Amino acid sequence: MTESPADDDEDAIDAQNRAHVALFEHVGVTDPADWRTVALRLACMYQPDLVMGFGACEPKERAKGGRPKKWDEFQLIMADLFVERVKRESSKGTIRPRLSTNIDACKFIVNEKYSESAGMRTLLQLQPNTDARTLDNMRREGAKLRANAKVYRLAANEKC
Repeated sequence: MTESPADDDEDAIDAQNRAHVALFEHVGVTDPADWRTVALRLACMYQPDLVMGFGACEPKERAKGGRPKKWDEFQLIMADLFVERVKRESSKGTIRPRLSTNIDACKFIVNEKYSESAGMRTLLQLQPNTDARTLDNMRREGAKLRANAKVYRLAANEKC
């Protein structure tokens, strides 16, 4: 039994309909009559420069560059406060002397042989063998956060 030309046409139409459904699903269009949106979305996917000026394409969220943040704001601010405290206590003579610089205070905090700084290391969640420069970077970021908070408070007080 041979197929008639009408059967061939029906098969071709079915295949075409399946292709259209797949294409519409691919670009996220649910209205089967909305060919304009399909065309724009395809252009945005494959040739965005052609249609970007017309506002047809939504700009993609760009990932922030650089390494993901490892420390939260609380840890950064506490690192700054701890370094300042170690320097102040050292100048009073209540802990090891000659910790007047930030890096010396950082070395004291990360050094596991000093029991006085164990609580600081725990609160900052420092890993064993954390380098003093890492803590100094944390301190620096914390100082920026504290400075920004002071500026914000001053600006808020002026508006009141």
